[in-house]
Amino acid sequence: MDAAFQLQFDKLANTVLAVSKTDIDALPEIKGWRIRHFAKIAKMFDSFCVMFDGTKDYVTLCALIRMIYDNWYSFLWIYECSEGEDVQLRYYLYVLDSIKQRKTTMLKMHGESITDPNLKTLVDNAVADCAKARQQYIEAIHSLKLWKEHAANIKKARDNQNSWRYKDIKADELEFYNWSGLYERISNQETRYFLNYLSQYVHGLYASTLNVVPSAREMALLLNEAQSLIMSINDYLYKNPLR
Repeated sequence: MDAAFQLQFDKLANTVLAVSKTDIDALPEIKGWRIRHFAKIAKMFDSFCVMFDGTKDYVTLCALIRMIYDNWYSFLWIYECSEGEDVQLRYYLYVLDSIKQRKTTMLKMHGESITDPNLKTLVDNAVADCAKARQQYIEAIHSLKLWKEHAANIKKARDNQNSWRYKDIKADELEFYNWSGLYERISNQETRYFLNYLSQYVHGLYASTLNVVPSAREMALLLNEAQSLIMSINDYLYKNPLR
């Protein structure tokens, strides 16, 4: 691994490790989420380093960097591109979206076709947990001042597949960003071109078959882009400590 990148990775890893002994459950929920979120990002960079030095699997390396970008931009949109209670509202909708996906997956994968009683119990418990968690987050949303003034829009956002990516909850006509729109809103043009390139590896398009055995130049270019990304994250964490 390149020494400059290794230095940046060590910086990120040490930042996360420095707060690893924090009692996350004692923190306000959204602060605990910040720590977990960056711990996840650091772990993905760790996998990138191992694979870059080991199997040199270019396809998976590209997919990993795209995943890290998705996680990084999700965080920025929720935590940095919002003000006041919008931060909490976006976060609650972000969690509700995950709960909905988990419940839907459990029901569609198994439904009424389960014959194994142990598996049925597992699925039933998971669905019940989802319902309980959903109610808790809906109650949290109802406690916000925004709910009192913009309940109709918040309900629309909650039921939209892009829920937490709403543009302005106070708008007369509620609009949402899809992933492409969110990238355009947050990143510069050069980064957007790179993200489009990475998506070919995530979705298995033809271009992803061209670099199964990458050249040293291709690996160096990918490492350079990964270094730019990790430097941006480290710079943010320097200015906005996790503690």
